[in-house]
Amino acid sequence: MYLDFIKDDILINSVLEVYETLENELEKFKDQKYLTRNSLDPFDFIFKNDKYENWVYHEKLRQIGKTISNKIGNFHETILGNVYDFKVINQGHDIQSDKKKIIADVKNKHNTVKGSDRIGLAKFLQSKIDSKFFGYKAYVVEIIPKDKKKYCEIFSASDRLTGKRIYFKDVYKIDGLSFYELATGYKNAIYELYKIIPIILEKEKGLNFSFDILKPFKLSYNI
Repeated sequence: MYLDFIKDDILINSVLEVYETLENELEKFKDQKYLTRNSLDPFDFIFKNDKYENWVYHEKLRQIGKTISNKIGNFHETILGNVYDFKVINQGHDIQSDKKKIIADVKNKHNTVKGSDRIGLAKFLQSKIDSKFFGYKAYVVEIIPKDKKKYCEIFSASDRLTGKRIYFKDVYKIDGLSFYELATGYKNAIYELYKIIPIILEKEKGLNFSFDILKPFKLSYNI
């Protein structure tokens, strides 16, 4: 068993789904027309003052990065939604545990939700608590935290109309490391998940991770 808090088949399939999405995107970008399916920004090219081939290469990486980032967000929803008492919902919130009395919206990064949309998300989650999930707590999970910090705090956002800051009594903002611990009961669950992915890809895809895979993790989390 790879990890104590999730079944192997779900874990393996989730890892392969992200990797195969990357493979498919790389294959699509072999066709120049796929790169230009949406209008590119020629001003970006001029101001960067780079060789055209380099600019195209980095534009491909940027577009692929957006797709993969979304897929990784879905990956965390699937993993967390299959931990113990949790389930995947996708009905305005992503995952739910009736035993722990938790509903959660999982975001890949702390800045995934624009500032103007944060108050709408919090209001929605608070309304879910007030109308259907009385006694539950709602979490906005930010897998990649801001400033590498751990946090679990009352969610607050500025109202654009009034300029006042609104606090939501049943909605919390929490980093990924802390929420994985809350969901699984394992202090470094997200770290163990991170370390197991190369092992799965080596076995299932024959990849070789010869570099220091732990350094990027430590640059994103204080662990």
